[in-house]
Amino acid sequence: MSSFWQLRDSNQKPVMQQNNINKVLILDNQNKQKSNGQFEYIQPQQQNFKLNQYQSVETNQYQNLPVLNGYLSQDSTDVSSCSQNMNSANSQQSGFSSCDWIESAISPKKVEVSEIKPLQKTQTNEETYFPRVFSQNMMDIQGPTDFLQRHQITPSMRAKMIDWMIEVLKAYNFSESTFSLSVSIMDKYFAKVERTLKVEELHSIGVVSMFIASKYEEIVPFSLQKIYEKIAHEKISIQQLKQTEADILNTLNFNISFPTLDILSNLMIKYLDSQDFFKQYSRYSKDFIKTINAYMFKLASLDYELLKTYDYKILAVSSVFVSIQVMQQFFPNVNQFQFVVPLLELIGLNYDQIIQPSTRLLTMAKSYDKCLSNLKNLKKYHLDEINKKTSLYFSNRNNRMDQDSD
Repeated sequence: MSSFWQLRDSNQKPVMQQNNINKVLILDNQNKQKSNGQFEYIQPQQQNFKLNQYQSVETNQYQNLPVLNGYLSQDSTDVSSCSQNMNSANSQQSGFSSCDWIESAISPKKVEVSEIKPLQKTQTNEETYFPRVFSQNMMDIQGPTDFLQRHQITPSMRAKMIDWMIEVLKAYNFSESTFSLSVSIMDKYFAKVERTLKVEELHSIGVVSMFIASKYEEIVPFSLQKIYEKIAHEKISIQQLKQTEADILNTLNFNISFPTLDILSNLMIKYLDSQDFFKQYSRYSKDFIKTINAYMFKLASLDYELLKTYDYKILAVSSVFVSIQVMQQFFPNVNQFQFVVPLLELIGLNYDQIIQPSTRLLTMAKSYDKCLSNLKNLKKYHLDEINKKTSLYFSNRNNRMDQDSD
């Protein structure tokens, strides 16, 4: 069976077969003979619209809906004859015996409004969403390990590298997801590489970890040339950068899609938002929580003792919990535990499991200059933003108290 269209050589442009072109020309000549060889201008017919009264089963808002009735019903002989001519011209070529699909396309059907069913919240798409999402993300979380034990790189060296990552990624306005993934890639590589890593390898590993994470998270990632010139300051050759990238990806089996502290903590914040947690605070509360949370999970990333003692799930919920405690200082009368306890139950934890890591995080935040005196970038790039959000919070809190007093 030959098709109506053919492909012309390698250009892949559709063309009509010659016999079909001849049939179209014959039909055109017949139409010209009927009109004495002259084309007649036909005034387009005004379409007839009818207004039918529709009323929904549940509401009365659907009324006076215009329905297209009798479309192309007047002077439809030309359309039917054209359909017949097309059928006769194409039946042998395409195998179709009629043009029912054309008739159905130009014959609209009335749609009863009562048949349209609105979307409804069900147990499948509402109550089980967060349990499914949490279970999917928790599966890839590995237990805490002392991943620097067999390497020459010390925890303080690693902390300085992460503090430098904060400066670099902030300078290029990259997201918190890029930072968190950069740290996770580097730590995963430390844990899985079989050979002992030397101190002089830390620089290239940190640079390439940011390079890989930017290509995964950012719309406009780092280019290799920018990594070589601006980030590595031409101290690491391009060949060495490529070799380190290949080594990291092969060690991780090209799997860099794993849950990070940023992903897990923000997923918990979304859960609290779905439970109307932020409605009891001001309208800036969710943005404020996200700002504090970013500061807290970066503190957790700097502290190697926390990472080798607790897994990412406990550290993420501890970061969110400390952020809530900070906001609780401005709203002491709000009951936070009616939301926190269900969150802990949802991810399979209890309150006692997060007390110790949360206390350590809060202590580090209060005594930053004492605990992290040689790490300046986290405080430099985040403290000003936190102070701005805090002053904004104080202002909104005072306005809210004035409104309540009135």
